[in-house]
Amino acid sequence: MSKSTVYDCWSWTVPPSIEPSREVRYWPQGLLSGACIAALTYPVALWLGWQVPSSHTLMNYSQALTGSLAAMGNLATGTISFREPAAAFWEVAKEQATFGTLARVGVAAGLAGWASAWVTRRGLIPRSNTWHVSGAQLLQGKEALTEARRRSLTKKEQEDELHALSLHPDWIASKKLLARHMFIYGSVGSGKSVILKHLLEQTVRLKKKSFIYDIKGDFTSIFKHPVIVCPFDKRSWIWDVGRDVATQTQAAAFSQSIIPPEEGSGAFWASAAQALLEGCVRELQATKGKSWGWAELAALVARPAEPMARALSIHYPRAAALIANPDSNTTSSCMAVLANGTAVIERLALAWPERKSDRMFSMLDWIKDDYTGRKQVIVQSGPDEVLARSYISAMINCAVPEIISPSLPDDEAGRLLGFFFDELTSAGKLNIEPLLALGRSKGVVACMAVQDWSQVEKVYGDKTAQAFSGLVGTHIICQLQVGETREKISRNLGKRTVAWRTHDDKATVHEESKSVVPPGRLTDDLGFRKGKAYGPERWGIRAIVQTTGDPLLLDWPGVSYPKVRDGQERASWTEEGARPVEQKPMPQSDAQSAAEVQRVLKMTADQAAAELEKRGATPPKLRAVSDDELEAIFRK
Repeated sequence: MSKSTVYDCWSWTVPPSIEPSREVRYWPQGLLSGACIAALTYPVALWLGWQVPSSHTLMNYSQALTGSLAAMGNLATGTISFREPAAAFWEVAKEQATFGTLARVGVAAGLAGWASAWVTRRGLIPRSNTWHVSGAQLLQGKEALTEARRRSLTKKEQEDELHALSLHPDWIASKKLLARHMFIYGSVGSGKSVILKHLLEQTVRLKKKSFIYDIKGDFTSIFKHPVIVCPFDKRSWIWDVGRDVATQTQAAAFSQSIIPPEEGSGAFWASAAQALLEGCVRELQATKGKSWGWAELAALVARPAEPMARALSIHYPRAAALIANPDSNTTSSCMAVLANGTAVIERLALAWPERKSDRMFSMLDWIKDDYTGRKQVIVQSGPDEVLARSYISAMINCAVPEIISPSLPDDEAGRLLGFFFDELTSAGKLNIEPLLALGRSKGVVACMAVQDWSQVEKVYGDKTAQAFSGLVGTHIICQLQVGETREKISRNLGKRTVAWRTHDDKATVHEESKSVVPPGRLTDDLGFRKGKAYGPERWGIRAIVQTTGDPLLLDWPGVSYPKVRDGQERASWTEEGARPVEQKPMPQSDAQSAAEVQRVLKMTADQAAAELEKRGATPPKLRAVSDDELEAIFRK
């Protein structure tokens, strides 16, 4: 077992072996301080009491002081000591104003006892032989609560704020602070969800616009009002992809979300597949406007190379060049990568086979100020991780350019577009860097929870992950396990200068630089806690909040929210086995059809001419139909 962090010293000197950083409770000094205060306070309080007029004659002050002290000493020792003076005091008190005397003695003794206890308690507070010199320092306990309340908005300021939210029960954060965005770090079970639920409860209750990524179904089960947009849930609304992917720029962002870019030898093939998918989307934009969905897109990307190339030559020639030769290996490879990358579109077509006007959700409509639909939307993960990443990243990536564009006017104070991500990296690579860098003036508030910083670096790359730290202004650190993330967070919290001296009589003072929060404290001092201090449910979590100034060690009381619906109700298509695909034979390519019809028409003309000649008639001039004429016939 590890030794206690507090050393109880019962002598006047601390052994030199005790480290300067170890806290010491000085019992002799604390008790002596309390006794001295009691000895000073009681006579003064008793004298003041003796100045209060009485209807009966009181004993003189000196007699009352010595006699009452003897009586209290007699009671304190179980009537063993001070028997005679105590008895004399009681005899005199009975003969004179008994109640008045005892009341004055009791009040004076109570005041002296309270003052003595207060000083003794202060004197017994453990302290180390180290002192803070400069830099930030971790505030905790009452100091942290006092500072949190100081940073909180006043009641008058809250009335003027349209979108203030409670960051902590004692801290109402301004929209200006919220717009600096927020990272919540913590290992599994560290309490990240407790803080997220605290924030989301307010946004849902106050009907703020909120895009919520719920990986475990926790938020879905406790908040009934937000709509669900998730292909794995049978209650899901349908993402209106035709409305949100309506421009060439959005088509490019959509294709890059469905088929993520790759590095190395696969980079070309991924880019080629993205171009083909973008071309199919452009074709739908040109032929159907915004009234298309996943089934139509799935049909287009499933076409063979030849008809796809002909269509793309009209709508996106750059992509058509990639598959112009149907017999080449390049075409085969491009089509194979496209088929593999767009498999998620086929599954989305199963989940959302048709448009339903009363259950469509559009991200581009949601961000507009005149939007009147459901303001909170929950997207979920599911059994298919690739599908979940694809559709969520596509929704975000298509909306981001519209949010940061000049077409959406700046309105930092009057607009709130909340993005809340539980386990950010599990949603895939989202185009959130522009949101963090430029979204503040548009009213964007991003709150992202992560378990391990290495996951962020893996998904977004080292440079982008490094930029995130500078773009986010509020960092909430829950309990972290041993690892590089813990070391990194400790470094990010900075250093401070401290002075210290040993407990030797001839010790000198030294100065050194130390971590504001050592890595070990991020494991030992944070996370789940129990006790009456954590609210009526007697549990809560402890975390560090870093904004500007000193970091604060704060406690969030635990809240058990009632379950209002299931976290996820599986859609029927996710539970069905494979079935034969309905065969819809594609028509032959126009070139093949034209050649065949030309041959048939030519044979018919020859036969007809021969028959007419046999009958002595002059055969008419017959000609073969041109390819352009055939194409016009086929279109009709």
